[in-house]
Order: sequence, then structure tokens, then C-alpha cells
Amino acid sequence: MKTINLTQTQIRQATKEHFLQAFALMAMHGALPGAEVHHCADYIRFTSGANNPLLNGIYPQELPASKREKILKEQQAHYYKQKLPFIWWWHDEFATPEALQQSVALGLKPFGSMQGYAVALSEIGKFEPASEISVRRVTSFQEIIEWVNIASTVYHFKHNEGQFYTNYLLNTINSTAGGAYHYLGYLDNRPVGASSLIISTGAEGFTCGGLWGGAVLEGARKQGVGTAMAYHRAREAISLQAELLAAFITPDSRNYCEKLGLQPVTKLYPYAST
Repeated sequence: MKTINLTQTQIRQATKEHFLQAFALMAMHGALPGAEVHHCADYIRFTSGANNPLLNGIYPQELPASKREKILKEQQAHYYKQKLPFIWWWHDEFATPEALQQSVALGLKPFGSMQGYAVALSEIGKFEPASEISVRRVTSFQEIIEWVNIASTVYHFKHNEGQFYTNYLLNTINSTAGGAYHYLGYLDNRPVGASSLIISTGAEGFTCGGLWGGAVLEGARKQGVGTAMAYHRAREAISLQAELLAAFITPDSRNYCEKLGLQPVTKLYPYAST
């Protein structure tokens, strides 16, 4: 494995770029009506067409305070016209008290917070799963159905979310370009966990492996399945020539990140439509 020295600034920037590229990949491979990725100088807008605010959103780029309210209202109208929920992703450098107050004034509500963790893969911690736990890459339609069923049970999919994820997995496992890989976690040979790895390359040329998802069925939790899936994806990222490992997680999911040596590098403040 190649050893590289990354500054904290480079790690932070690569992690931010990975977040954008990952959502763009999910939006387009979900293949629902209305899916798009729209770039402009002030923001990037990702629309999956799924009825979940996490899968439709706006991410500010260089958004001047003088244009903020106007753009907020325009994007709100855009999603309301499509009858889709959405999130405005305030990155920590843009999440000023004024920006958050404007979001609330327009009827958006705080959607928790999300911490960005990252580490150079050359520094990844060691983990040995229990013998009854295994992790395998999804390669068949039957495994896609198992993955979607697990994720749906844990995350309580609504409306067309199941179709979105079925399309997303089907299109990415059949893509020769790579980019997204999906995994089932097994406990005593029974599928109980679902997760993904997304590979992206940033502006400075660093390849990042991102840990996305980590659903584990209730009866199989606290037995090491989630950590085993995370470590397996880290090893796969190394085999795919990634140099950096990243994850965007809620505070209650930080345990496996810390076990693998990931450190907090950035934070997001999502504000969702109601």
C-alpha cells in the first residue's frame, strides 16, 4: 500500500469533495424521474427524485451573504414544484448564525448534524471480526433485494425509496466504470447488514474511499457486524488504490470510525423541508 503524507487541510478538502461526488453518483444512478445534478458558482444541487430529504439537496459553494436569501427561496420553490422534500447542507464554514436563522425563517428545520471523519488509509487501525461474522460484496440481483430489504427495515423507507436504491445498486454493480460497491454483512451465514463504499478522486488527485450506510438489523446489533463491514470496506478501498478513507456519520455512529482510527475533520448542518 502506498504511504502518503496529507495535511489536515488536504484531508478536509478531499473529504468535502468526496461528499459532493458521492451524492452526484447516487442521484444519477438512482435513475428516478427528475434526477439531476445541477452545478453553478454558488451551489450544487443534487436531486434523486426519491421521497427522502437526505437524497435531494443543495450544497453551497461560494455563496455570498447578499445572495443567500434569494437563492434559498429559489431552491425551495424548485423542490416544492416537484413535490420533493430536500435538505440545505450547511457546511461548517457557511453555517453562520445568520444563515441558519434564514433557513428557519423559510420553514426549514434542523435535521441533526453530520460529522465528517477521515484518515489516511496507510494509518488504518486493525480489526479482526469474530468467526461467525463475514462480509461479501453484492454481485447478484438476489443480493440487491436482500440489501434493500435490510436497509428498508432499518431506515424505514417510504414511497419510492426502495425503487431508488434498487436502481442505484443495480446500475452501479453493472457499471464498468466502478465508483460504488455494496456489501452484505452476515452473522452465522444470515444476511443482517447492508453498507456501501464509494470511490472518488478529488481536485488534488487523492483517491478517497467513502463509507456510506451501515444498516444492521436490530437482533444482530452490538456483535461487531457494523465494525466488520467498515473494516472490510477499508481493505477494499486499499485494493482499489484509495489513499484516504472518509465517512459522514451522525454522532451515535462514531464508534466504528474511532475503532478504525478515523478522526473528525469537518461538520455539516442539514436543514430540511417540512
